[in-house]
Amino acid sequence: MSVAYDPGSNRLITFGGNPLTNDVWILTNANGTGGTPQWTQLSPGGPLPPPRFDNSIVYDVGHNRLIIFGGCGATFCIALNDAWVLSNANGLGGTPQWTQLNPSGGPPAARNSLAAAYDPGSNTMIIFGGNPSSGINNFNDSWVLTNANGLGGTPVWNQLTPANPPLERYNMAFGYSPNTNELIITQGVSNNPGGGGFIDPSTWKLDGANGIGTTAWAQICPTPTCTPQTPARQSLEYDGAMDSVNNRMIMFGGTDGPLNDVWVLILPTPVAQQDGTYQIGYAANLNIGDSVVNISNDGANGGFDPNTGGTGNICVNVYAFDPQEEEIGCCSCMVTPDGLKSLSAKNDLISNTLTPAVPNSIVINLVSSTPAADTTGALTVCNPATVASTTTGTLAWGSTLEPAASLGTYGVVNVPFVNGNLSASELSGLSTVCGFIQSNGTGFGICNSCQSGALSGTKQ
Repeated sequence: MSVAYDPGSNRLITFGGNPLTNDVWILTNANGTGGTPQWTQLSPGGPLPPPRFDNSIVYDVGHNRLIIFGGCGATFCIALNDAWVLSNANGLGGTPQWTQLNPSGGPPAARNSLAAAYDPGSNTMIIFGGNPSSGINNFNDSWVLTNANGLGGTPVWNQLTPANPPLERYNMAFGYSPNTNELIITQGVSNNPGGGGFIDPSTWKLDGANGIGTTAWAQICPTPTCTPQTPARQSLEYDGAMDSVNNRMIMFGGTDGPLNDVWVLILPTPVAQQDGTYQIGYAANLNIGDSVVNISNDGANGGFDPNTGGTGNICVNVYAFDPQEEEIGCCSCMVTPDGLKSLSAKNDLISNTLTPAVPNSIVINLVSSTPAADTTGALTVCNPATVASTTTGTLAWGSTLEPAASLGTYGVVNVPFVNGNLSASELSGLSTVCGFIQSNGTGFGICNSCQSGALSGTKQ
C-alpha cells in the first residue's frame, strides 16, 4: 500500500495495495501519542480511482489533499499513468472526495515503483523513474505536475531536461527537501547497459527539482566523504523519509536480505537562497548584532515580479525567543503585494523594556494570519486570532553580516525560514505571553518598524 502522514492531526493515511484495492484508511494517534491509535476506513465520494499498488503518493498538508499517480492496475502489473486527488484526505473537514485530474501536456508514460514528491511552495508534484511493467527496462525521466493538488488552475505536465541523469531506476528510496528544492534518490534497480538490471546503491540529487531555476543531477554517493556505504537493496519506494529541517534522509529495510537496518544520510548544510518560496512557520536562529528578518509577499506565482502581482496583503505574526526558549517579544506585520519587511534583530526584535539583558542570539517563529479591516474597511491590519495554515506567496529569510575569513572582510549570509508545526496549545501559549508583553512592555510589543500597511523597502 501507499502511505502519507498528516502532522497536524497526527493521522496516517493509507491507499490501495496488493491484493488489488482502492481502499482509504486512517490511523488516528498514529505516532503513539494523544490516545489509543484506531483504524477507520473512509468512504470517499466521487468516481473512485481504479484499484492499484506500487503507485506514487504525496500529501498537501496545507490543503489536506492526497495526490496519487500511476502504479500497477493488475496483479501482474499493467502500469497506469492517471493522477487523482482526494480532498479532506485525513477524514476531517468534510466528506472526502476523489477527483481525477486531467492535466494538459505530457503525460508521462505509464509506470509503477517511481519516486514522487510534493513541493507546497509551488504546488507541484515531482516524479522520477519507475518501471513500465514487469521485465521491461526502467525510466530515468523527470516530470513536474503544476497545480498538482487540483487548485489554482489547470494542472500541466512538464518534462524536465536535467543534465547528467542517473541510470534508469525503480524500487528506490527517495526524499525531497522543499528548503533546498532537491530530490534525493538512492538504492533500487537500475538498467544494466549490457542488458538486464542490477541493484544500484548509488545516491543522487536533482537540483531545481520543482522546475524553478536550473535543473541538474549530481551523484553524491559513493564519494570519499560518503561513508560508510550502505548495503545494496531494492523495494524501498516507501521506506525512505526526509527530515527537511535537519537536511537528513532516513532509510529502513529493503529486500535482498531481507533487511531491517536503519540508515541516515546526512546531507551538506544547504547554501541559503532568496529565490525560493518558503511557507512561514518554522524558527530561525539569528545572532544579535547585524542580523535582520526579511518577510516578503512574493506573489502568487512564487517569483518576485511586480508585473504578475501579489496575492493581496498578508499578515505575519512574529514571536522572538531567547536561547532559554523564553518568549521576549512579539508583533504582527502587514506586507503588501510584492513588498518587503526587514526587521533588525537588535533594534526591532528585542526593543522591549521587559527584556532584562540583550541575548547573544534569538529564535524567531513566524505564523501567518488573516488580514482584517481597519476603520475604513480596507484590509490593512492583522488579526492574530485568525491563524492561517499557509500564506501563498510568502517568503522569509534571515540575513546576517558575518566575516569571510578567506577574504578578511564581511559578507551577508542568508538563511531561509522553513516549515514547522504549531499546535493549538502552543499557539495559545504564544498569544498569552504576547498579550502580557504588549500590556506591560513597550505597549506595542516589539518590531518598531512594523506599522500596519507600511513597507520598509522593496525586494530586488
